[in-house]
Amino acid sequence: MKPNTMNNPLSAYDFIYKAMTNDERSSLQKAITNIMVASTDVAVASIKKAMENALSDLVISPFHGAIQDNANNYEWVKAISDALWKNLLKSKPDDFHGYQISQLIDAWRRNYPDQFKAVMEGELLKQNKALEEQLQFYIELRNNR
Repeated sequence: MKPNTMNNPLSAYDFIYKAMTNDERSSLQKAITNIMVASTDVAVASIKKAMENALSDLVISPFHGAIQDNANNYEWVKAISDALWKNLLKSKPDDFHGYQISQLIDAWRRNYPDQFKAVMEGELLKQNKALEEQLQFYIELRNNR
């Protein structure tokens, strides 16, 4: 006995699809595509909103509450900047990807010229002293030959 093929959803779809004209098929395909795109957009927007809400509940709200509870906001700013500085000290050049250290140095040079000059002169003096010691060592080595 042959099974009833019209009870199979794929057979019913195939039957209807074959009975359609090319324009009707194209229209159906566009409608299905539009429904899928719209449902994907809605799903992505819902997920993004849920993630933002979760992030706000987990991080932002408690952080704002902690700052409001603290009379001196500077302590929080200092704690955050200290943590960032410690992470910066642990980092290596490839960690920075698109960040330009040269921009930071240029900003220091521009915004704090006196301090920048003093630091640079101090570094240059250290390098000169090391070079002089090395040169003196080689001179003495040559003279001893």
